[in-house]
Amino acid sequence: MKLSEKLLIEICRKSLDNAKDLISDADLLKENKRIPRAYTLYQLATEEVGKAIYCYLIIFQQQYDNPKVKSEFKSVFFSHSEKTEKSGYLNMIMVQILYKGNFEGALNFLQESINEKTQLKEMDNLKNNSLYTAVIDSKVKNPSEIITPTLLAKIELKAKSRFGAINSFVNVGIEHLPSLREHQKNNPNYKLDSEAYTKEFWDELMR
Repeated sequence: MKLSEKLLIEICRKSLDNAKDLISDADLLKENKRIPRAYTLYQLATEEVGKAIYCYLIIFQQQYDNPKVKSEFKSVFFSHSEKTEKSGYLNMIMVQILYKGNFEGALNFLQESINEKTQLKEMDNLKNNSLYTAVIDSKVKNPSEIITPTLLAKIELKAKSRFGAINSFVNVGIEHLPSLREHQKNNPNYKLDSEAYTKEFWDELMR
């Protein structure tokens, strides 16, 4: 697969369109008490969102022919766990929106985001368990015995919040890509002051 701006923009847009449809279908299943299958679709939507933000960042960096980028792209595109991980790229922005002024809520959200990196395999197993009969601790269980309303609520929040943030971010970014390119050209040595950004982040959160 040859990477190009045109291809990656199409992947971004269609992945986000598909994520929106998956969330809508999951909502219908949830309304009809089909909890395990709703869980499946919310998780798949999260993966599609991760694919979109990852492809957008490649577009922004313009490293289409870089062998390392091409190899990583192939790995991410087909890996459920990696797409889930990429979907958390905008968590620092999301926490400002979801928990502004709520210090405890913000810390819990960020801690869960950090913990997610060590839970990717478990999350993928839960997705499989939402579809298939499993044997756990020598006990045979159906999806309805594994996927609880609490687990569903967590994955629903993750899917919808990440879709909302990344859908807006990616679409605005694509729309204004020419001006972003111009900014990159005029500021080749620009580096984000992470210390200043972190201070601004917490000041805004607690304001």
